[in-house]
Amino acid sequence: MYLHVTCTCHFCHNYLLPQAIKNLLAGAIKTLFVLLVPLWPHVMQVSPGNILSERAASTEQQGRKIARGSGSSFVLSQEDQLLMTLMRLRLGRLQEELGYNFGVSETTVSRILKMWTNFLYLRLAMLSIWPEWEAVAATMPESFKRLYPSTYIILDATELRCEVPSSLSLQSQLYSSYKSHTTLKGLVGIAPNGMFTFLSQLYTGSISDKQLVMESGILSLLDSVPPGKCVMADRGFDIQDLLVKH
Repeated sequence: MYLHVTCTCHFCHNYLLPQAIKNLLAGAIKTLFVLLVPLWPHVMQVSPGNILSERAASTEQQGRKIARGSGSSFVLSQEDQLLMTLMRLRLGRLQEELGYNFGVSETTVSRILKMWTNFLYLRLAMLSIWPEWEAVAATMPESFKRLYPSTYIILDATELRCEVPSSLSLQSQLYSSYKSHTTLKGLVGIAPNGMFTFLSQLYTGSISDKQLVMESGILSLLDSVPPGKCVMADRGFDIQDLLVKH
């Protein structure tokens, strides 16, 4: 069964989509907006042009131009620009595809994505995602309540492959023996319900797990954890001696 999807973008307006794809898109969009709605006032309080012009515009004139909303990047509304960015980040859509879907050039897509990615980082990084124990307990899955009821956060390291630099010294710092490649390494924490509650900065791939934990700032946050609560980590993530002190 094929249904026509009513949408303002060029792609959905002109094509018939199978019911399965329609359901998948509807679910993805619903999830994105459920997560985004509570943050929308924080996101839209300052336009991306304004905040970027304050921090990174190379000249005052460029800053004023962005703040006014002039130029081809602003043919689309802020809502459409944000949707485009979320489609890129969450669904991995190619820039060429996004340009066709939204009726703009690939260059404009690149400019919008760069602007909004920086804006979201600058704006949302100011929001604390560290939860109170009451919130963790209230959203804890039944399986955790039965087996690991005192779990506060689950920690692990993640590595992202990066290009091999020409500098031999930097190559040595970035090289990860675990991945056998140059990587950037970060510490990730999630609540038992799967929500991200901690994200560190990225460090060179050669950093050890212990050093990563010490540098990330997670230990100072763990000082606020109520007594008797636990941190869960993979067996190979040997940080128990650091956690005992906190």
